[in-house]
Amino acid sequence: MTEKEELDNAEEINRIRYLLKCTTEEAIDVIEQDKKIDKGEPTYFDLPPEQAKQAIKQAQKNMGHSTKGKPSAKPRKVDDTKGALLNGCRIYIEGAGGHTLGTKTETEYTFEYEGDTYTLKLTKHRKPKG
Repeated sequence: MTEKEELDNAEEINRIRYLLKCTTEEAIDVIEQDKKIDKGEPTYFDLPPEQAKQAIKQAQKNMGHSTKGKPSAKPRKVDDTKGALLNGCRIYIEGAGGHTLGTKTETEYTFEYEGDTYTLKLTKHRKPKG
């Protein structure tokens, strides 16, 4: 090892000792383990294979962010126009030989036609701004 490498190594050891508040031996061990990680070699603090799988699963599950907020206190507005339109579709489908399976609020209608099940969902688009 050259003088410069030894000096850089000593500076690195002192930096690790200061940041981690550890002994010189522990700082040297951190450097050695870091080099093993860079080479892709196993280290003594790696998780056993089963725990590593569980950790990966948990990390993937936690990646999604919850978008649920507090439930709103105000009641949901019922759109009578959508209800009337969907009811007109229901009457037409039943006239064409369809069979009603159910409705979800005034926006969604599920029916059976010629052995297949369909869901008709009515969406009202917002008016463009400006």
